[in-house]
Amino acid sequence: MGGLNPFSKPSMPKVETVKQKTAEEKAAEISAAQDEEKRRRTLQAGRGSTMLSSGTSGDDNGIATKRLLGG
Repeated sequence: MGGLNPFSKPSMPKVETVKQKTAEEKAAEISAAQDEEKRRRTLQAGRGSTMLSSGTSGDDNGIATKRLLGG
C-alpha cells in the first residue's frame, strides 16, 4: 500500500533538454522552406498564368468559362 500513502512526496517529471540548432541546420531549414514556398506558388499559379497561343483577344485570356444559357 506504499503507492497510496498521502504523506509521500510526488515524483517530479524528468525535464527534456532542447537541442540547439547549428547554423548549417538553420540554413538548410530556411532553404527547404523557400523551396517549398516556390513549389507551392508554382502550383497555385494554375492555367491562367500560362502563355496561350490561340490568337484571340479577350478578357478571359482564352480560358473557357460557362455561360449563363449554354454555349
